[in-house]
Amino acid sequence: MRQYETCFIVNPQTDDATIERHVNAVRDLIQNNGGKILEEDRMGTRRLAYPIQKLTQGYYTAMIYEGSGELVQSLDSFLKLEEPYIRHLTIRWDNRKVVVRKKAEDEEDEAQAVSEQQVATTVAPRPHGSGRREEPSDIPEQPEADITEQPTAEAVAEQTPGEQPESDDTEKTE
Repeated sequence: MRQYETCFIVNPQTDDATIERHVNAVRDLIQNNGGKILEEDRMGTRRLAYPIQKLTQGYYTAMIYEGSGELVQSLDSFLKLEEPYIRHLTIRWDNRKVVVRKKAEDEEDEAQAVSEQQVATTVAPRPHGSGRREEPSDIPEQPEADITEQPTAEAVAEQTPGEQPESDDTEKTE
């Protein structure tokens, strides 16, 4: 048996019980025709990329299942004929995609754990050439930098009345 993924959109302009009934009808059709559901993802109501049948939103659901070609044909016919299903798409699912998805989820979990650990322990940056991690208490205090005041133009004018300071740009005439 091959694996398939069917994604379908249900008209969201009904109550939750009716949407649940339509999703369960697809699940029952798969199971009653010899299929085995491996994964079900109910993405919920989302905005459509473009209006379909004058609707701007739809209830998205995706199912990954094992089944035969006859199952896929009967599911396709069912989704085409029933009115509440706005759109559907069935693709042949490759096992490698499932492995890649699980691997990506594991990497995300690991990255999140590392970031939580970094937030929990604040570590000071290491100086160049240091092979060990320094704790905040190990960092030597640096004295404040001396700030020397630059003389203003008024202070220079008061020191030498009548004479303008010469700049390197002006030419001297003799």
